[in-house]
Amino acid sequence: MPRYVGVSVVISMYGKNTEIAAEGTLGEAFRSMGLLPNAFLFLIKGTPVPSDTPLEDGMVVQAIKVASGG
Repeated sequence: MPRYVGVSVVISMYGKNTEIAAEGTLGEAFRSMGLLPNAFLFLIKGTPVPSDTPLEDGMVVQAIKVASGG
């Protein structure tokens, strides 16, 4: 797992933690990882947050894959 000095965010997803640079928004970070942000529910300290939430140093984000259909 890469280590970013000073400005990093931890994304907890699929039982694994990934450290990323604290730049841009959650949605931008997920798109840069090749993931669709609208396919996830994002939680910070147990509270749902939108994908346009700006990333901040030290933030821990839980990402839960959602499924819908009929």
